[in-house]
Amino acid sequence: MKNRLAARLERQIRLRGEPVQLIRVVGTSKQSYVRVTVRGVVKTLTTQQLIAGVSQTNYLILLSPDELRRKGWPGAQTATNPPGTVPPNDPVIPTTADKVNFRNAEKAIAQAAAVYDGNVPVRIELRVLG
Repeated sequence: MKNRLAARLERQIRLRGEPVQLIRVVGTSKQSYVRVTVRGVVKTLTTQQLIAGVSQTNYLILLSPDELRRKGWPGAQTATNPPGTVPPNDPVIPTTADKVNFRNAEKAIAQAAAVYDGNVPVRIELRVLG
């Protein structure tokens, strides 16, 4: 049975969201890219001027963890944890090493966090700089 908060969020993202592409670089010497396009709600938080004539906008992007899983994010898992340890995060949560592409521009993820209802992730929040 699907969590009702997650289901409500997915409906809102379908209605109000826009295409957002997550990008992960895999490998060191021979790099490949894992890309997945999902819908996300993008909100502009602030715009700050870095130097004269150059500004940076901060965004909040809301994503559905269920949609990310359905789309196969983050692809094959190459790193493993030593026996007896618990992974620090759910692998579906993007990291600051990943990139996000929306509105025809690639941007850096400054922070990624999941919002839980009990032990079920119902929303992923990305703070994005660009």
